[in-house]
Amino acid sequence: MSALPELFEKMGGLAEEYSQEEMHNVVALGTGPNLGTAQEGALKICEFAWVFGACEELEDFAHGRFREADGKIPLLLLAPHENLQEKVLDLLAGCEIARTPTVIFTQKALPEVQKLADRVILMPAVEEECLTPFLYVFPLWFLGYHFRSRQGKLVGERRFGLKATDISY
Repeated sequence: MSALPELFEKMGGLAEEYSQEEMHNVVALGTGPNLGTAQEGALKICEFAWVFGACEELEDFAHGRFREADGKIPLLLLAPHENLQEKVLDLLAGCEIARTPTVIFTQKALPEVQKLADRVILMPAVEEECLTPFLYVFPLWFLGYHFRSRQGKLVGERRFGLKATDISY
């Protein structure tokens, strides 16, 4: 938990970088226990920042939807351990060719990953991969918060003047 203030600041810098590029979409990629983390992160980015956020399983994305990647949609890759980073190397090489921005969240980056990724966010070490979702969800929440606050808006503000309870069917 002591790492959270630093992660909050790092995500502020990342949001600043992407807000200047008029980012309107984001894709979070995860696998194993962090597939749910990527889903939660994409959802919170949608809720907080009012941008389109999607989640995809890392391998599925690499073998299918990757063809849709362009230079406008940043990919947020959750790869806590080195064995997952080896899976993302081909994806990163393709992203470099397509000029797709990539951000990798990991506790130790392989040199090849550091070379290919646009940003590497070093996370605190967590021994058991099954425990990483508890930590890896925070930077995605923080990123959504910073996207919205950079727009000068409030997180949780009503959209179109409506609350979910204002709609009747």
